[in-house]
Amino acid sequence: MKLKKDFDNIVVGKNYLSLLISLFLLKRNESVLLVDDKRVSLGRSWGHSFGDIERDFLALMGTELQLEPLIHVDRYLKRKPYLFKLDERSILLGRTPFENLKELMRKIPEGFQKETLELFNENNQADFNRSCEILFHDIAQSCFKITKLTQFDEFTIDSTMNNLYRKITTGFIHSLEKGTEKEKLILKQLLFMFQGKFFYFFTNTYSQFDLKFLFTQMLSPKYELDEEKINHDLEKALAEKKGWLKHTTVQYWQFYEKKLCSILLSSYEGVVHPRKTFFVGNLGNHVPFYYKSKYRKFSDIQLELNYQTPLFKEYEGMEILLSYSKRVGSDFPFWEIQFQSAHSCSFRYLYPKQDGAKPEFYFEQAKSDVLFGLSELFAEFDPAQIEGEIFMGSGGDVWSEVFSYRMGESKQTIIDQLAESPSATLINNEDHEFIKTMDYWGPTKIQPLGLLSFLVDVKNYCL
Repeated sequence: MKLKKDFDNIVVGKNYLSLLISLFLLKRNESVLLVDDKRVSLGRSWGHSFGDIERDFLALMGTELQLEPLIHVDRYLKRKPYLFKLDERSILLGRTPFENLKELMRKIPEGFQKETLELFNENNQADFNRSCEILFHDIAQSCFKITKLTQFDEFTIDSTMNNLYRKITTGFIHSLEKGTEKEKLILKQLLFMFQGKFFYFFTNTYSQFDLKFLFTQMLSPKYELDEEKINHDLEKALAEKKGWLKHTTVQYWQFYEKKLCSILLSSYEGVVHPRKTFFVGNLGNHVPFYYKSKYRKFSDIQLELNYQTPLFKEYEGMEILLSYSKRVGSDFPFWEIQFQSAHSCSFRYLYPKQDGAKPEFYFEQAKSDVLFGLSELFAEFDPAQIEGEIFMGSGGDVWSEVFSYRMGESKQTIIDQLAESPSATLINNEDHEFIKTMDYWGPTKIQPLGLLSFLVDVKNYCL
């Protein structure tokens, strides 16, 4: 069938989230063209790893859209534990709620009151896991009912907690607020790392709501999404619902009177005209617009190496995030190791994005730190056993630093501080004016609750 020239909506960048946006727009009986421009991506990890709350929210979206892939989203998920290396402490999370809590109590006892530790025992493992499953599902349902993100508050979480869970959470928050400076430091380091891993921003102030939500997310199992598989099935649904998908690139963007009036596709169809355009992914140098943020940004270098002996066998398939207390709030806050096999691993190393600074500038710093990290993990690690050169590439993810001059407790929740309109407006490179008919949905825009707030915004904006 010949591609039409006029669409209600053009969505640029193909991923499971842009497919969701497209399917929600089709539910409004609007025409949609999804442009699969390979230069536009969410990054290496953004939105690919999440917990039970996000899983249950996706299933609720599936029921709303009568969309089988989302109703049965479990088919595309694989349990994905992860390890935090905080100075000398190694903390394995991402498993069952009981296992996660037991690990936190054992490795960071500073975060829990003595009476709380006494309440927790192996005999109520199944009951605790079940109560957490109910809690996560209730939070997902509450978030699905709200019409804007700021309606999700401390009361929503409190109303879903049982007495044991409430005592554990209250004890953790009390330790963070009233503990010694040394005790507070390790807890803040843990929160800092968790936000960086799953929320893609860092902050140094927390309200009661923020702490309860972060602690709840830390207890949740974590999953890795098979995006290739779910994309395939969502594309089939898009076609069934009369949406258009075109594998091509955007060659030119035509603006007139602060509006995007047309785009030129590099394929034979040529020019198409959108009433509204959604850009879903990271913003690269190939686009003539940008998103303005007041927050400091970080990106990542990707390093890869092969080792002669099977040194990494114990951690095969595992992700490890390394951080040191002195690095919190610095230019190089943490790095992540992914062990693909017993002989190979890759690294994501964060660095500050600055005008004129190329990733290559940070290669030696990154190389030095990751080799030190490997020597910390493996006593027998020998750099001479590395096969060939350490390869460097760009990871493509984006983080934001939301720091206050006053560390510690905040009366304002992270949602109050960071929540914007669901979509973000892009700015034209030429005249630096806002583009009225173009919305940005991508990682550069901070999501206060990570993927969950993105999903809440998609549901509320597109329905």
